Amino acid sequence: MSGSSTPQAPAVTRPLSPNTGWWFVAVAIGWTWSLGFAAAAFGGAVARPLHLVALLGPVVAWGGVLVTRTDPAYRRDLLRRVVDVRQVRPVGWLGVAAVGAGVPLTAAVLASSAGREAGIEPSLGPAVVAAAVAFAIAAGLAEEPGWRGIAHDSTVQSLGLVRSAVVLGVVWSAWHLPLYFIEGTYQHGLGVGTSEFWISMLVRVPLAVLLVWLVVGTRGAVVAAVVAHALGNTVGEVLATGRTAMAAELVLMSLAAALVLVGWLRHPTETRRP
Repeated sequence: MSGSSTPQAPAVTRPLSPNTGWWFVAVAIGWTWSLGFAAAAFGGAVARPLHLVALLGPVVAWGGVLVTRTDPAYRRDLLRRVVDVRQVRPVGWLGVAAVGAGVPLTAAVLASSAGREAGIEPSLGPAVVAAAVAFAIAAGLAEEPGWRGIAHDSTVQSLGLVRSAVVLGVVWSAWHLPLYFIEGTYQHGLGVGTSEFWISMLVRVPLAVLLVWLVVGTRGAVVAAVVAHALGNTVGEVLATGRTAMAAELVLMSLAAALVLVGWLRHPTETRRP
């Protein structure tokens, strides 16, 4: 992965407290779980708007933490890292494409070659694709500044890179839990306790490791994780896949993440370099 192609912003005036990341986690999960499970309980016409508000948990969390627990220099630096695409060189974008789109597409091809269910959603049209892309970008911008930005910047100081990436991956996956109980969501369609449920919950952990790898490999460019997240969500909307493709994606993500973790463990002094 390559570093920034533009001059780096000045260093922040003070490092984040290790507790700052856990403040983000507490607010994000508290907001999303309380409103999300309320949406599942109420159901009906109330569920949809409440569900959408519940998804704003990370935005509320990282916005609140930025205002109350960081200094102006860190705020400017984080916002630059979230939106400035010039930070990522072409080889970096190849990594973004591989993580966001390459892995799920490869999993779908493997499932299809094995005679299993995988293909393009038959109901897709221009309006549906545009809406899926817009929602995917919004999801990336809502989640990544918190999880791969503030939470990672903070917890990596106390946990180290490997443990921070894995632990936050587990917590990030748990943040999605209410969606499985809200009727009408993709996650609800998978069911609770099914093999699809466990695959979808587990796959987010290696995905989180790979998203951190993108950020670390681009000298902190959170925009790399935002775009990879958006690509993954878009591909997920476009493809019609089943259990075989999901399992293949879990295996591929896990193998890639394992290689990253081994590299970090073998070269701990190089994990902050591009």
